[in-house]
Amino acid sequence: MWAVVFASAPAEVDLWTSDTTTSTTTVGAGVTKLNLPLNEAGGYMRARLRRNGAIITDFAPSGYFYQPHPQTYNFNAFTASSPN
Repeated sequence: MWAVVFASAPAEVDLWTSDTTTSTTTVGAGVTKLNLPLNEAGGYMRARLRRNGAIITDFAPSGYFYQPHPQTYNFNAFTASSPN
């Protein structure tokens, strides 16, 4: 999974693709590209941005499904954006 974070000030970003695949990264103000492996079939995407202990946004798009070994080649493309 790739995530692009547009932050107005430094923050911590938590990413999940499953209950066992998680990451926390400190980002600065500006644009930051992050990634996390998609290891489990049926996994999900979730991103949370925190600043000074407060949750700014917590986003988990619905309608996403990951298929690690499709019968026909594809890119498993999915695009979503947080409303915050």
